[in-house]
Amino acid sequence: MFRIRGWKAILFLSIIAPMSLLVAFRMANVTPEPATVSDTVVLNAATWKTERPDHNAIIMDTVRADTTYEHGISTRQSVLVEYYYSNFLLDSDVVYIIVNVTANVETGFVHSVNITFNENYENSGVELFQIQHWSDPWSLFCHIANLSIVGYGDFTSLSLPMGTKGVKAFVAAESLNQSMSVHIDGIAGWFLMSPQWRTHYMQIMTEIIYYDGTAFRRVLQPFDLEIGPDDNNDWETAAEIHEGNYTGLYLCESDSVDFYKIQVSQGQRIRINVTGLDYPVLRFAVFLYDANEEPVLVSSEPDTHHEIEFTSGYTGYLYIKIQQVQFWGYYQVEVSV
Repeated sequence: MFRIRGWKAILFLSIIAPMSLLVAFRMANVTPEPATVSDTVVLNAATWKTERPDHNAIIMDTVRADTTYEHGISTRQSVLVEYYYSNFLLDSDVVYIIVNVTANVETGFVHSVNITFNENYENSGVELFQIQHWSDPWSLFCHIANLSIVGYGDFTSLSLPMGTKGVKAFVAAESLNQSMSVHIDGIAGWFLMSPQWRTHYMQIMTEIIYYDGTAFRRVLQPFDLEIGPDDNNDWETAAEIHEGNYTGLYLCESDSVDFYKIQVSQGQRIRINVTGLDYPVLRFAVFLYDANEEPVLVSSEPDTHHEIEFTSGYTGYLYIKIQQVQFWGYYQVEVSV
């Protein structure tokens, strides 16, 4: 995803002993303690960032963290950010998310899979959509294989009410019959409960505990999600970009201009593709300026897609201005040099 500015995983649960998401669950007698876990691995965080829209929006963006771990386990994990509903339930903007976890071991068995949702904004909440039916074979909102849900909490169950920071929801699942392969996916609603200008940081943490034939081991996978307004609406705050593809960008009536800048060399040829993604598809115009804010190229009539080829006559920054003309929605920028 496009990163205007970086952020650290401030919500990351402590990895100092006792390092386990299950500690809180076991304090509540939700799930039994396995034998001593001999090894814990924290995988690199999978990150996702998008601009916060002011209308309903189809996002359908997946952040994946597919990993093969050396101690006899393979995992396929992802978070799909589906939809953004503006001023929806409880007069709140809601982001709908699907968390997907699959684990397979070569020997031994998977002991448990646990998922937590964490945010340090006290007013927000997470609803585990139709959680009471996640284990039902006919459920349309969840698929589960070789696991049994033994505990959960969210603001609708009153166990994790809004108004507190930290854990917003959790699911604890145990393996059935010491299975070597397990799977769980389900829908969660992230209720932001905040004004449009606020940026939100959510960390979804998955924990897999398994037995490899000799010892119990643990794998933690963080997913760091960020959604908030952009900060590149004028020359001074233009976001620097490089060759590559940038998504999660948004324009609307109240946020109608985005600025970017890219370092160019004299004689260098650059291709810029800007494409609207939503329906109704955003219509926009594209303008190029030099470092003195003098125009060097204006795109054709406003459209849903612009492809620009430009040969630089100088060395320095090339500025790109994208102006919303009609409708609203997400767009992407692709730069090749």
